[in-house]
Amino acid sequence: MDQHAEIQQVELIVADLKRAKQFYEKCLGFSVLDEQDNAACLGVEDQAPILILRENKDVLPKRPEATGLYHFAILLPSRSDLGSWLAHISTQNYSLTGGSDHRFSEAIYLNDPDGIGIEVYADRSTETWETEDNLLRNVGNAPLDVDGLLEEGAGRRWSGLPAGTKIGHIHLHVNDLAKASAYYETILGFQRKIMIPDSLLFIAAGTYHHHIGFNTWGGVDKRMVSRMAAGMTGYTVRVTDEEQLSALLDKLKAAGIPIEYINDKYTVTDPFGFALFFVSGPRNTPDFLNGIPKSEQ
Repeated sequence: MDQHAEIQQVELIVADLKRAKQFYEKCLGFSVLDEQDNAACLGVEDQAPILILRENKDVLPKRPEATGLYHFAILLPSRSDLGSWLAHISTQNYSLTGGSDHRFSEAIYLNDPDGIGIEVYADRSTETWETEDNLLRNVGNAPLDVDGLLEEGAGRRWSGLPAGTKIGHIHLHVNDLAKASAYYETILGFQRKIMIPDSLLFIAAGTYHHHIGFNTWGGVDKRMVSRMAAGMTGYTVRVTDEEQLSALLDKLKAAGIPIEYINDKYTVTDPFGFALFFVSGPRNTPDFLNGIPKSEQ
């Protein structure tokens, strides 16, 4: 995998677009960059969209016995940005579900109105990350320093998500870590960062702590996620250039994985039913809604 690859966008299916937009704008600080039919692009002004929301009024709640999105994670540029956002969300009368110091990052968790899991976080300096043989060490779930974060963000006027905000990672409930490893590590070339047998796998491109996480915390007998359930339907992986994209496509073809080319994006489906859209070029190339493949509902 290209050492500079990143998760560019996440596509979500929601029951009520108006309700979802209100939450993502008011509580999280996104701007609506484009909107058409029953879908909207959300992000930060002058950057490529970060979220694609698609409305389906017949959407079903995510069933606990099914695989699916655990959370998607919004990475803020600095600790002070995270503190400023924490002060903002505390004024919105909206419940948080938790917070943790993972040692490589500080994270705050909440759910959107459809129950979709969200992490808002800031990374600690890479100099503090402990690694051995390319694996992360000293990882944990220590209590979050809420007072320290609020102090860090004090005096900063909240005006929405700051420039440089992006998708940091996604975390999935799956029913087979070996299957996840075979597809994402062996074929796509992501590198293992954290592994807890029969429980957790974190992988990344390059030296990042993780771009994709997998867990089997709900059990290995989970059914595949319903395409009619609220949650993530797919996400975009952006690589550096056409050469890196060509090498990635060659890997997929060699593995016999079907590839579609729709609206300038190469699309495959992973073993858990999620669509992966592959693109190349600078991260902030504007990719608006009319350039994104329509999800099959």
